[in-house]
Amino acid sequence: MSKEITKELEKVIDLLLDQSSNEGEEFLNSNKDIIQKFEELKQQYKSNYTFIESLRFLLLPKIAKLICVTLNITLNLMIIENLFKGTYEHFFEQYIYKTEGSACSSDKVFCILGGLIFSIIHNKNIPLYFTYEGHENINKSEWNEQAYWSPRTIKDTDEAFKLFNDWYYIKLNQKGK
Repeated sequence: MSKEITKELEKVIDLLLDQSSNEGEEFLNSNKDIIQKFEELKQQYKSNYTFIESLRFLLLPKIAKLICVTLNITLNLMIIENLFKGTYEHFFEQYIYKTEGSACSSDKVFCILGGLIFSIIHNKNIPLYFTYEGHENINKSEWNEQAYWSPRTIKDTDEAFKLFNDWYYIKLNQKGK
């Protein structure tokens, strides 16, 4: 992601959060009841960690909805939540490492995640096989070869979603036993 895009995204997020930071004491004074409820809730937890985890689980679906509205997509929020939490990234890092080795694994994971997001936005299956065609810094005789960032063991986004879902739901079922 370019630095300019990152800065603009930070500005948007800051605007969403500025309600509390810009008004400082005024915000704290005018929202004492809300802050008091948060403090009471925090006291019910045995640790700050469990309190923060609970907030994360409460806020994550709302952030996922914001992402869906922004991208103009309608789908199972679980997909967006797991993309946002890094669960997809974690799974594909492990999967690529085990099936294809560590060489260029980060680039392959980035390719898969980008394909999944593109697939979600356009609501269609996207091939994950890429060649060097059109890359001026690559010798034209090599343009038909599979690019190093293209995963060799996952052909498209439908297969990637299936691999993730199979793993994810096995994990969930194991927790319930």
